[in-house]
Amino acid sequence: MRLYQRPDTGFWFVEFERGKRRSLKTKDKAKARTIFNTLKTEYLNGRLLQLTPTGKSTLGKFRADYLAWAEETQNKHTFRANRKALDKLEHYAGQSTPLGRLGQRVIDDMIADLMRKGRKPSTINHYIRHAKSVLNKAVEWKLVASNPLGRVKQISGGESEPGFMDSAQAKDYISKITDPEIRRMAVAYITSGMRRVELLNLVYPRDVDFDAGQIRVERQKKRRKVVQWIPMHPMFRAVLMSMDLVDGRRIFNRWEHPDTITHKIKQSLRDAGYGHLHLHSLRHTLGAILAMDGQSERTIADMLGHAQTSTASIYTHATHDHLAKALKAVNLGLVDLGNKKA
Repeated sequence: MRLYQRPDTGFWFVEFERGKRRSLKTKDKAKARTIFNTLKTEYLNGRLLQLTPTGKSTLGKFRADYLAWAEETQNKHTFRANRKALDKLEHYAGQSTPLGRLGQRVIDDMIADLMRKGRKPSTINHYIRHAKSVLNKAVEWKLVASNPLGRVKQISGGESEPGFMDSAQAKDYISKITDPEIRRMAVAYITSGMRRVELLNLVYPRDVDFDAGQIRVERQKKRRKVVQWIPMHPMFRAVLMSMDLVDGRRIFNRWEHPDTITHKIKQSLRDAGYGHLHLHSLRHTLGAILAMDGQSERTIADMLGHAQTSTASIYTHATHDHLAKALKAVNLGLVDLGNKKA
């Protein structure tokens, strides 16, 4: 059992055992030490039973322990989505509900209420996916024998138009962008597959190696910074060559706030007839085009900076669905194929 302070936030935490942490919600060292001593006494006397897997862990307790752990190990987007899913579970099931009692009924109550409130099926399915993922950790912590939501299925109607463009659509989109700077950024996003801030944080010449044909990308993986060099697409090189690059400055520096470029790209997609897409769809577009070209999940994962190869399976799955829908366009009309032989 130890007391420690997170250097990035300044908040003090207590770690009871591996994977079991709790925020003390204070930056004051003396206050943290007082709380720690109290918790240590209770823990050693066996009064903090909720920290020990008993098979009777409640949703409220699991939520607190999970979020304390996830806050340190997950990136902010995953953490936010998982926290939201837990909030929904707690709202519809209650804090005191044992984890083992969660199941289809709770999800059905959530679905019915959110549908009445006008939530989209895709939004509801997002909560379901993350809730199921979160409860896998309860299994790993041996709080339950199996995931209580393991058999829960997503609702129908949650399908949306493909969250990417194929090569022809991407070419069409680029050709319809009237602002040259927006056009450069769109080309750069599609040909690199970078996340929003990864592209916006590029600095010249630190992050550009024209001789080796590479781009230096700083990526966050489980709250730690990782530097990766990725190949430079010829069109990305053309984008850079068309710009007046200044040593020591960000390459794409027209807009200071990342949200501004998000809105600009979204508007350009609407204007080009692809209003169902957004900036992150440009990253998905590269993954989908690579998948359509037959590239392996490992190759796609390496290019996009996924921590796990399995994450790239969303592109191969999505492109299969895309092709299946495209196949429906083949209409041969009424064809006499003869009678089935007896």
